Amino acid sequence: MLTPTPNPFTDVVSVRVVLPFEDNVSIDLFDFTGKIISNLYTGAANKGLLEVRSDLSGLSDGVYSIRIQFRDEEQTRRIVKQTPKN
Repeated sequence: MLTPTPNPFTDVVSVRVVLPFEDNVSIDLFDFTGKIISNLYTGAANKGLLEVRSDLSGLSDGVYSIRIQFRDEEQTRRIVKQTPKN
């Protein structure tokens, strides 16, 4: 299962997923319209835990989606960027 933490996040988000097998993986970030903003990871991944940390401090506050694709599977989770109030 794809797990982005923390959620909501301020600058850095960690994306964790447990892969049932070794495979090529792609993790992408989308805005609320479905437009791809960034590829967070593309490459081979071993069976087991894959963790990718990304600095997303340049993003505006709002709701985004993270999607992981491997073999014929796809999982998507929503994340919220929220700047702390001073």
